[in-house]
Amino acid sequence: DSDAIAAALLDGSLDVAVGDKVLKPEQVREFSREHVATHSFVNGPPLLNQIVVINAAKAPTSDIEVRKLLMHSIDKARIVADELYGQAQVADSMFPKDAPYCDIDLTPRWDYDLQKAQLMNCQPEAAAAEDHLPLILGLTLGIGIPLLLGIGAASFFYGRRSGYDRLDKEQKEQRKRELEEPVTVGVPENAA
Repeated sequence: DSDAIAAALLDGSLDVAVGDKVLKPEQVREFSREHVATHSFVNGPPLLNQIVVINAAKAPTSDIEVRKLLMHSIDKARIVADELYGQAQVADSMFPKDAPYCDIDLTPRWDYDLQKAQLMNCQPEAAAAEDHLPLILGLTLGIGIPLLLGIGAASFFYGRRSGYDRLDKEQKEQRKRELEEPVTVGVPENAA
């Protein structure tokens, strides 16, 4: 019982308390702040990290997106500050960085990001159930009709130009044929 150990340390019947979780974090803070004249407090290197294990073999945490959502939703730094009174560090691996071969930086790191967690939590069923008619109409009216009008206008002007060019060509050929034929004015000579 941590209360009995704290009382024994204060009344002098216990000289030393060693180990993890012998005193509650708030009791450790109390000793380090209020009993500095009579007691000293030494915090050794962490031997193990305090972790929450997620079973990735069973639903719903078998989905990596759910695990990412949980990691982005939990403010670990605030838990350390409020619940552990700042007497620990946020762990990003199972073992502390002081342990042999554990001083590696694991990536990707899914740190606390509530805004990202809220965006990730959007229901895909709700998005699929939305009525897409306004989007379809908007794209059709906003892009489709002006595009068709543009193609129609370009075709009209191209057709008009090629039509005028063809008409001009036909008229020139007609004039050329007319100039090549002999012109007879009056009564032909052998018409008697």
